[in-house]
Amino acid sequence: MDVINIGAKLRMLWSVNGIVFGLINWV
Repeated sequence: MDVINIGAKLRMLWSVNGIVFGLINWV
């Protein structure tokens, strides 16, 4: 269960990072 939780957290982090990076590149 812990491994799945870590995976979900990493996915969320990557999603947020991708959005922020996209915004920075767009601006």
